[in-house]
Amino acid sequence: RAMPVHESSLGSKAFGQDANPSLIVAHEAHRDALRFLSAAMNQTNGIALLQGPRGSGKSTIIGEQLAWLKREASVALFDGGRASTRHLVSGMLREYGVDVIPQHDEQMLQTLGNYLSQQTLTGPAPILIIDNADRLGSSTLSLLNWLAALDVKGRFALRIILTGKERLADLASKHSMRNLERRHPAVFT
Repeated sequence: RAMPVHESSLGSKAFGQDANPSLIVAHEAHRDALRFLSAAMNQTNGIALLQGPRGSGKSTIIGEQLAWLKREASVALFDGGRASTRHLVSGMLREYGVDVIPQHDEQMLQTLGNYLSQQTLTGPAPILIIDNADRLGSSTLSLLNWLAALDVKGRFALRIILTGKERLADLASKHSMRNLERRHPAVFT
């Protein structure tokens, strides 16, 4: 388990007041999770589920992986506890650097679909990371299911990483997310 020092008692007790809050003590499971995410994003299905109990280091791992992923592709990161459907679509466009004037939801979805398709045709597919995906609402899960189905000439137009509590894989079957399930997500606990 990896945990930032500032979230543990080590930051104030063992290392004193001048402790570096970004210091991460990486254990073998932390390194395994980073390798897992890297390998999953290079697979043709490009989808990964990282699950574990609260405080197990999922967000820390995603934060560390984010820097590496941004070197190769456009990346959008969201907290599932705060991501409404509209917020997710407009935020993805913003994080991918697509200039959009306020539009109707359908227009934003079309713009997002066009962007993802164009990026996939010309290079690596963009990446969407949703931390705390187990807290997404049903309409946002439906959007995620739609995004999981987008493909361009046999390549998925979006790579997806979801984190959440244990049994995150059950999320797909409970909410009829067939498109997500068809991609056979790799799961790391």
